[in-house]
Formats: sequence, structure tokens, C-alpha cells
Amino acid sequence: IEFYNSDLADIKENFPFFLEYITPRISRSAVVKYKNEFDNYSTQGVGPAHQFAEKTIIMNGRYINASDIKNKTKYAVIGRLVARDLFKKEDPIGKFIDVGNSVFKVVGVFQDDGGDNEERFIYIPYTTRQLLEKSNDKIDQIILAFKPQLGHAGSLGFEKKLRTFLKQKKSIAPSDANGIYIRNVADDLKRNQSFASVLQIIVTFVGLGTLIAGIIGISNIMVFVVKERTK
Repeated sequence: IEFYNSDLADIKENFPFFLEYITPRISRSAVVKYKNEFDNYSTQGVGPAHQFAEKTIIMNGRYINASDIKNKTKYAVIGRLVARDLFKKEDPIGKFIDVGNSVFKVVGVFQDDGGDNEERFIYIPYTTRQLLEKSNDKIDQIILAFKPQLGHAGSLGFEKKLRTFLKQKKSIAPSDANGIYIRNVADDLKRNQSFASVLQIIVTFVGLGTLIAGIIGISNIMVFVVKERTK
């Protein structure tokens, strides 16, 4: 089963009530060079909404925008550690890097709270990645977000409708559980929230037990002191 640009358009058209944003992702690995510096980095062809999906923080310059997607520009947004490795103390904005034997202009530098690995990515327009790969329109992954007001139950309903829609479009048997893989992070969030609630109850119980034990201990001491003074 493969995804195409048309799948993005069809999801947008059929699920406007549920959809907050949607972006494709095409992951590749390439040797990236600048002057005498080079290393192997992960490149990801993405759309503008990918910034919200990954909570990418722009430090300098800008992110991939709609114009880049439309015009298939050879612009790149590089991670903080990529900039440090390749450019040292030089400002990377406006400079040109070689990404797998294709020249890209750096238009932005980002940081990510997810850790060092997240800051070693290079983002480019997904349409540019498709152009470099014999002008195909294939997509590795589709990342989308449901509207927050739908809540956990709404997200499960969206997932069910989306799965049915994709199975029908890709001619997958309804009984085939492995035909389409959808990871719903709302389930992970729900489990984490349940665990946090249980943990909070345990901590509260332990805290109250400690407080009661302290009160009893202090009360015993005060009773002993009062009796001694009275005597």
C-alpha cells in the first residue's frame, strides 16, 4: 500500500469537520556538505503543518511555507546541531549546502525540545523531494491532527472513519487488520493521564499518611511535656 498526494487532498476534502491540520513526510538519509565539513543526516520532505506536529521552534530564519511547496523550491531548514557541525560559528542563513548531490539554500535553523537526535534533521519541501525522485508523487507517511474540541472519544471516531475510508480507497478487505496502520497518540495520552491520576492518588495517600504520623508524633511529645511540667 502506497500513499500519494491525492490521498492528502481526499482526506482534506472528506474530513473537514475532524481535521486540524495535515502534512506528509518523506524520510531519506543523505551526506550533507558545506565547504570542507560533511556528515550523514536524516532529511525529511514535509509540509508547513509539520512544524506544529513536531513542535519545531525556529531559532533563526523561517520554516517551510506554502510557496515552497507550490514552487518546489530547493530550500532547507536545518537543526541546531547540523548548523553547529557544518557551519561552526558562521551564520548558516542564506548559505548553500549539498544534500545528496543537490544544492539547497538554508532558510531557517530550528531547535527541538525532543533531544539531540531531533536537532540533527533537515527539513525540505516534500514536493521538492518528489521532484528529485523522478517527479513522483509518493508519500511515506501522513501526519494529521484532530480538532482539540473532539476529545478522546472524537479522536477514536475519526480514526475509525479514516481507516474505513482508506481501506475502501486502497481496495483493502475490511477484515484485514494489517492493511493500514494508524497510530492514534490520543490513546497514548489517555493511558498516560490515567497513570498520572493513579500516581497522584498514591502520592496523596502517602503524603496524608506522613502528615498524620507527624501529627500523632508531635501530639505524643506535647502530652509528655505537659505531664512532666504539670508534675
